[in-house]
Amino acid sequence: MTGKAHLWISALLCPCFAMLVFRDFSPIPFFIGAFFGLMADIDEPQSKISYFLIQGFGGKQKIGGVNAKRTDTRHNKRVRVARQAALTSVLVFIGLTFLFLKLSIFFTLACIYISILPWTPHRSLSHSLFSGIVLGLLLFLGFNSYRLGRYGIYCGVGYLLHIFEDSFTVSGTPLFYPFSKKKYKIPIMSTGTTRGGFVEMGFILVSLCLALVTFFTLSR
Repeated sequence: MTGKAHLWISALLCPCFAMLVFRDFSPIPFFIGAFFGLMADIDEPQSKISYFLIQGFGGKQKIGGVNAKRTDTRHNKRVRVARQAALTSVLVFIGLTFLFLKLSIFFTLACIYISILPWTPHRSLSHSLFSGIVLGLLLFLGFNSYRLGRYGIYCGVGYLLHIFEDSFTVSGTPLFYPFSKKKYKIPIMSTGTTRGGFVEMGFILVSLCLALVTFFTLSR
């Protein structure tokens, strides 16, 4: 799915989980779902989360370093590696900032784990249940230090929603990576196609309806 679809679907479904499980009607799950709904694509050179973290790196073209006007593969490889190094540097810096501010060590560990993902092949480790569970657990432990453990759970839910959403594409997701490379899928769409766009819009509308029904039902 496209980054825009991941953002909206995860942003709308994460609050559903928050309202159903924790009776949390605040806007925080919406923003957490939106951010972590994009996080799994940090291994994709042109993803929205990569662009957000190192905006503009590599020129005015979209993040990734591959200039459509250049066919120099060595150049493209150098810029791609530089992009990966830049992402890792930013994430490690954020992790060290948490450490400097004497926040929970688990926030730092989560940043370090995420900093590894740009170096992995797209839709491998980043799109596994393993990564979703690891990040959810680390962030739960981090937030739980301040009695806000549910926020860490929202992070994990937002991340896992991304993986669930991608399972409806023809590429599928390797749910049990790194233990198995087998990809699981319900191939009803292909990202970037007209049909894929309609399917994504359908998912967004269904997610919106679920969010509204959940809110008005539970807020009475």
